[in-house]
Amino acid sequence: MNIEPKVETRASRRRRGVILILVTWIMVILVTMSLVMGQRIRVANRATQNRLAQMVATETERGAEQWVLCQTDAMSGDALTVIDTPAEAIELGDGYFWILRNCGDDIVGYDASQYSFGITDESGKLNLNYATADMMMYLPDMTQEAADSIVDWVDTDDTVTGTDGAEDTAYMALPTPYHCKDGPMDSVGELNLVMNVTPDILYGYDTNRNGFIEDSESAASNGGAAVSTPDQDPRGFFPFVTVWTKPDPTPAGGGGGGGGGGGGGNTAPPFAKININTAPLQVLRCLPGLADTDAQAIIDGRTGGGVDTTTTDWLSGVISSTAAQGIANYISATSNYYSADIVAASKDGRAFKRVRIVVDATSTPPKILYRKDITDEGWPLDPQIQLDLRAGKEPQVTGNQNFTGGF
Repeated sequence: MNIEPKVETRASRRRRGVILILVTWIMVILVTMSLVMGQRIRVANRATQNRLAQMVATETERGAEQWVLCQTDAMSGDALTVIDTPAEAIELGDGYFWILRNCGDDIVGYDASQYSFGITDESGKLNLNYATADMMMYLPDMTQEAADSIVDWVDTDDTVTGTDGAEDTAYMALPTPYHCKDGPMDSVGELNLVMNVTPDILYGYDTNRNGFIEDSESAASNGGAAVSTPDQDPRGFFPFVTVWTKPDPTPAGGGGGGGGGGGGGNTAPPFAKININTAPLQVLRCLPGLADTDAQAIIDGRTGGGVDTTTTDWLSGVISSTAAQGIANYISATSNYYSADIVAASKDGRAFKRVRIVVDATSTPPKILYRKDITDEGWPLDPQIQLDLRAGKEPQVTGNQNFTGGF
């Protein structure tokens, strides 16, 4: 029996070709959809991980705030113990936190090419709400125009200080006018509103205010040195001033606290006393009538050990009695106001948070007076830390406290 082979016609071949093309296109579409959906899933997963990391960084930062409050609680003004507490790469839950310190002790020769960590004593700074222009002029990078203008911003009169100050008339003549405050400053950042106070003298070339001069900041300053001198500092005068400390309940000279005495009947204006145990040389120089040699003698005396830093009586052993009496109404041995520049990061290095707080420890429990999120200023620590975290490594601890206050 003979079976005739089926002859494939042109029409059948055309149908088979069409089917092949359709199947191919369907497969291409399905593969493309799979790839797109896979990419979307990966992006969504990555976004979820980033959001989770940001939540971890935020909660770690909040935990760091509570840690600072705990460290400053019930310390009875003992600033040396507070600021000597290690605050670098502290593990907390699924994150780590650091507390940057933008002001070391023994500050002349301070090396801004290394990071410093720890809580900052605000009483070791000059309070601009109570300082005179003459005091301010001893701050690094300060100008007479800026000092006079700061006094005019704070005082309540309309009289221009010196020949370089600025009262309301000058502010209202600006292209974008605003009023001179004529009242105490509520934060150091308010200095950006004061005439004649420029970013160059306020922050130097430490634009992110972390106390460390990055290569980019050094390049922007045309290779400026990272080491400070009494009159110039790569960080400007920002690290040495505050607005948070308060005068004693009684006016200076009226018998109020910690300053080593002072006769009654003195009607000197109120002054937020400076902690003689923690103030850097740049701040000590601002004390009325104190010579630079006396300021250095104070630094040397407290770092040499063997002095009772619970009072200011030890000053009589390192400077003359005349010099000690001259600053008695301006100094203290205790502190109750602290600040912390907190940097928190998730352990995977995906997210970080940077917040600056100021703490009032005059009562128990301490309370936060000021809180500002400055995360948008960028990562303020060594970039290698982020790389290590992303590689699953623990961050290194350098041990840089940069404080040699002595006990």
